[in-house]
Amino acid sequence: PARDGMADAVREWRDDGFGIFMHFSASSAFELRYKGEGLKRNLWGEWLMVRAKIPIPEYEEQLRNWNPDQFNADEWADAVAASGCRYFVFTTKHHDGLAFFKSDVNPYNIVEHTAFEGGDIFGQLSDAVRKRGVKPGFYYSHHLDWHEPGGAGGPAGKTLDEYADALALPHLEELTTRYGRQHVAWFDCGRPEELARKCEALVHKHQPDIMVCSRVGGGLGDFSSEGDCQVPPVKIDGPWETCMTLTQHWAWFPEDRDHKPAGDVIRMLAAIRARGGNLLLNIGPDVRGRTTTRDQAILKQIGDWLGVHGDSIYGVRATPYGDLPW
Repeated sequence: PARDGMADAVREWRDDGFGIFMHFSASSAFELRYKGEGLKRNLWGEWLMVRAKIPIPEYEEQLRNWNPDQFNADEWADAVAASGCRYFVFTTKHHDGLAFFKSDVNPYNIVEHTAFEGGDIFGQLSDAVRKRGVKPGFYYSHHLDWHEPGGAGGPAGKTLDEYADALALPHLEELTTRYGRQHVAWFDCGRPEELARKCEALVHKHQPDIMVCSRVGGGLGDFSSEGDCQVPPVKIDGPWETCMTLTQHWAWFPEDRDHKPAGDVIRMLAAIRARGGNLLLNIGPDVRGRTTTRDQAILKQIGDWLGVHGDSIYGVRATPYGDLPW
């Protein structure tokens, strides 16, 4: 059955057109170095635990001493809002299992398991972006969890259903009841349809018009997510989104020097909007909890352009014409 207000929510999301994604990763605590081997590009920030084969106890121990003490929700929200984006999606739990919010379900979270004393990061960010007119949303890894028994890729001892009942679903309950209205539930790497149905039903129970990403799995979702960093070459019908990262990585990577210039991002945004989609552009704060100056500068340049030319991006639908030369 169609949910009340969902058609309006889809229309609003498509009108918004441009969001900022943020991967704040516990793996940055290693600064991309493990056992003397540093900065291998294929050990991507947020996949470090699995790609470098770091045992769970070692990963936990490193995080106990991690203190992103420069985190400031207002500074992060200023950088996000300066881009001209209309919505914001934050990684509340990635595949390595650490939650970036205060959870009563499990102590493996930023407040209880690290040296950080700045409180509930997701809660502060939700409030801070909202104050600046940007709509908050969350990313949550509901299927892959390398830390918890039963999570896909995680240790044995439980089934995936037991994992979901013990952790993923209670986490989603917290995310959709404690932080005010959330506009996007961005899932990732979803496989079993049964798990996807449970997750979608739960978030829609508490937030009837939240936009669920198709990566929840099972052919479900309110919008379809293209592959990572894929811009489709043609128009696509229905609500869809390209997630694109500003560098070559999603989480912070100390050696990144290949940021996409603002002009390239703006052309990409225009092309995606002309083909009927949304752009979700990703940045990754550093090990101390700072958004980098280079990220900030590029976001501001995009926002400055949107301040003048936003009518061509916000509230538009696909062009009736084929691709035209610039």
